[in-house]
Amino acid sequence: GEEFDDQPVSLITRSDLEDFFSESEWKPRTRMNYLVTLSTLFGFAVDRDYCPANVAAKIERPILEENPAGILKIGEVLALLKAANEHERTMLPALAIGLFAGLRRSELCALDWSEISLPHGTIEVKGAKAKTRQRRIVHICDSLKKWLAPYAKKAGLVTVSSRDDVFGEHLRDLVNKAKIANYPHNGIRHSFGSYHYERHR
Repeated sequence: GEEFDDQPVSLITRSDLEDFFSESEWKPRTRMNYLVTLSTLFGFAVDRDYCPANVAAKIERPILEENPAGILKIGEVLALLKAANEHERTMLPALAIGLFAGLRRSELCALDWSEISLPHGTIEVKGAKAKTRQRRIVHICDSLKKWLAPYAKKAGLVTVSSRDDVFGEHLRDLVNKAKIANYPHNGIRHSFGSYHYERHR
């Protein structure tokens, strides 16, 4: 805010931050996000001796209401895959990977066929493409292998576009074609996580 513009970080107090947050009308999640960001900033400042303490870390965190993740029903998963198979096969490999291997949308959009090995049953998610910036190897289950086999290539994008928003538009079109009335936020990944937990605990 303007009150901090010309103020050295070492002079900002816990009370200053508490006043700043009390004047806002942010929801708990937004407030938490700002607190985490400010705590990271002050942690950096402490490490560089710009200020003596991380005052943001001392502010009480808001209580967040955790809503259960929405997931697709088995019939909806099948309808979505069927819609892709009938109307837009360029989307089908990425949908199958999301549903059976749990990759994030951004990871699906960045994924190249050269990073998928059906003989070894692995998908390599490179660090530069992962949200956590950590390279990881994802196992390809037998069901996913069967879905991918007809589409496998040596190289090239796995899905219709490298852009999340374009992928989202195509996904919405398939959701409509599959007649899924209430598609949950992040439905593909959350469905994978729920089904995987239920099967493997």
